[in-house]
Amino acid sequence: MRNIIDYQEKYLEEPFENIQVYYRRKKVLELLRKHRHNNILEIGCGLEPLYKYFGNFDRLVIVEPAPVFFEAIESRDNVICVNGFFEEVVDQVTGLEIKFDYIIVGSLLHEVDDPQKLLRAIKSVCNKDTVVHINVSNAYSMHRLLAKAMGIIEDVHDRSKMQKIMQRRCAYDLDELKVEVIEAGFRVIDSGGVFVKFFTHEQMQKMLDQEIINMQMLDGLYALGEVFPENCSEIYVQVML
Repeated sequence: MRNIIDYQEKYLEEPFENIQVYYRRKKVLELLRKHRHNNILEIGCGLEPLYKYFGNFDRLVIVEPAPVFFEAIESRDNVICVNGFFEEVVDQVTGLEIKFDYIIVGSLLHEVDDPQKLLRAIKSVCNKDTVVHINVSNAYSMHRLLAKAMGIIEDVHDRSKMQKIMQRRCAYDLDELKVEVIEAGFRVIDSGGVFVKFFTHEQMQKMLDQEIINMQMLDGLYALGEVFPENCSEIYVQVML
């Protein structure tokens, strides 16, 4: 069982994560606009709920387990907030009787103890037209490949120090992620990567602080994600029933 209080405290301290969140959100918004999005479900919002950057929806349901993140969500007429782990509060979401067009599962599947349980819960609130966006850390990220080449890790799937601190169960590669969602009964309609990162979060933050890299370079690394999707810092799939 994840310690959500410890997680939220460590999350707030994690270097470079705000940059990773920025590019993760950029990709989500690009993809979201391509699909029907009247009713949206966001599972896990952190400190950056979708409504801050996207307002073209009828209803947004946010499910967030961390108290600090949940309490920071603003009260809005078309935003419904549910506090808890999605698997445990899915009945509350089902009881809203909302037909979801788009579901966002951001940087979560690799953290939960039982990914199939989470996916089954998500499946229970889907209809035949629902698109589900799932993004996770990538085992074949350039910085992991570099660590293996340097002999720091034996396998790109090995859990890093930061993964252990952040209670992250694993890092998927794209094939493994596809197998996971297919096993749960979904079909993959799209996949790709988000942001090429050659170094760890801590190293990237130091280079940014020392002005060795800048936002123009970071934007370039984001654009490279289209060229090297399987080696991005994060990967995603979009699925339907």
